[in-house]
Amino acid sequence: MSGSKRRVRILADEETASFLAEELTGAGETVVDRAPVADPGRLALDLGTVESIVALVSALFIEGPIITRLWERMRSGKTQKLVFEGPLRKVTIEAKSDLTQEEIKAAFRLVTGMVEP
Repeated sequence: MSGSKRRVRILADEETASFLAEELTGAGETVVDRAPVADPGRLALDLGTVESIVALVSALFIEGPIITRLWERMRSGKTQKLVFEGPLRKVTIEAKSDLTQEEIKAAFRLVTGMVEP
């Protein structure tokens, strides 16, 4: 897998957006933009305050420890739903009891174009 960076937009509740922004910064990824989402209902996100993070994400990010921490947040109920958007695709992940770390990785890979659908 290439180490090049790909742009991805992540939509999440405000607390998860803060968590992801910190993780991205700590992983050496560049957080390009973070802003509230004007109409979260249009995205089928009923999370109250929804924020958007636009970042350049590398394969190292996907293989790194952030996936485990994000999976733990979703399994614990702290994060109910995430939307990942790339230039050609949008993938929604919802928290569920049998959610796997590989499902989260696969969503990132698909949205960033690091794998074909």
